[in-house]
Amino acid sequence: MNSFSNGLRTMLGGRMLKGWLLALMLPIALIAAACGGDQPTPTPRPTPTSAPAAPSAPAAPSAAEAFQAEWDALIAAAKAEGEVSLVLAGNTSRALRTAVIPQFEEEFGITVVSQGGTGSENANRMMAERKAGIFSVDAWVTGTTTPQSLLIPNNLLVPLEPLLIHPDVLDVSNWFDNRLWWSDKSLIYTLGYAANGGKRSAIAWNTDELSTEEAQTVKSWQDFLDPKWTGKLAAVEPWSTGQGNNAAWMYQNMGPDFWSRMISEVDLEIYTDQRTASEAVALGKQVACLMGCGRQVSDLTKEGLPIERYWPTALSEGLTISTGGSNIMSVDNPPHPAAMQLFINWLLLQPAQHTLEESTGNNSIRIDTTKEGVEDVNRLYEDVTYANPCCDPKYTAEFDEAWANLQTIREDFLAGKLN
Repeated sequence: MNSFSNGLRTMLGGRMLKGWLLALMLPIALIAAACGGDQPTPTPRPTPTSAPAAPSAPAAPSAAEAFQAEWDALIAAAKAEGEVSLVLAGNTSRALRTAVIPQFEEEFGITVVSQGGTGSENANRMMAERKAGIFSVDAWVTGTTTPQSLLIPNNLLVPLEPLLIHPDVLDVSNWFDNRLWWSDKSLIYTLGYAANGGKRSAIAWNTDELSTEEAQTVKSWQDFLDPKWTGKLAAVEPWSTGQGNNAAWMYQNMGPDFWSRMISEVDLEIYTDQRTASEAVALGKQVACLMGCGRQVSDLTKEGLPIERYWPTALSEGLTISTGGSNIMSVDNPPHPAAMQLFINWLLLQPAQHTLEESTGNNSIRIDTTKEGVEDVNRLYEDVTYANPCCDPKYTAEFDEAWANLQTIREDFLAGKLN
């Protein structure tokens, strides 16, 4: 019994020991298997390092920033030139010299050298200078006829639009009728910036010698051919360069023989300058001035003379609008190109145009000026239809024919053939 018990105990003890050993080894084996056992441990792959981000390109400048840089560069270049040379041959030349140009000189420190005289005088002088290799002029301010008859045909001007860079100038919503007012036949060389319209025809008359009621009986330009007006009417030379803007309009509306009939049948008195013609009407030598008596009449009215600048009504042919002497243009091969470009853009901005309105009473074609200094008879009205002979293709297409007709009448007049 004892020996059996001891043997059983020995046998069971050995099995139990093996069981324990197995029990201990199983988790170790599982752990070893989980860890790869005797397999070599793989080397972890390095985490890829991303390349450094390229520096971002600077943002493109806005349109406003790009313009400001261009404008600043233009000002710097203009200041380096230090001077700009102008021909001021228009009827606003005095106001430009006394009111506008001093503002430009003060703002930019650039000297403005200006030359007066008539358009034809300056054009002929420039052509003579160029034969000698002299280029002394940067830009012109003048009427519409001299550019059309002398400057453009002789290649003295360059297209203006490429020189206009200021957004405030190029924004057509700032201008009457939502457009820039080009004033040459090709619509690229001369730009008008002021124009008088009103609601009455620009025919000056003596208020002592002619009653309003009698004046109102005239409904059409053709009515002035009535013999009752014989010896009573005056005009500044209709064939002069200053009157050329209306040549084609008169030609279309009144016919090619209107002026010759006025001279031969009605004894129209022809004067060579505004002042003399205006004074003649103011003093009663004639009772009305059909053409050319403009701002001189206003001066005489202020002096107390009985003369009115505008007819009591608009005649049936309608109203013409003219940029008069308020046109800017650029000369080719300018001696001061940057200063010239700066002046042109600056002149067309609202502040300069407002100064011109205040100093002349003429209406800027810009609609954002205050109009405080503009006479009612000069304003442009949205409810009025204006003929624009200087730049309307309807009239410019016939300008050459009309102008030639006027020159023929002039020759006949000077030769005494119309007396």
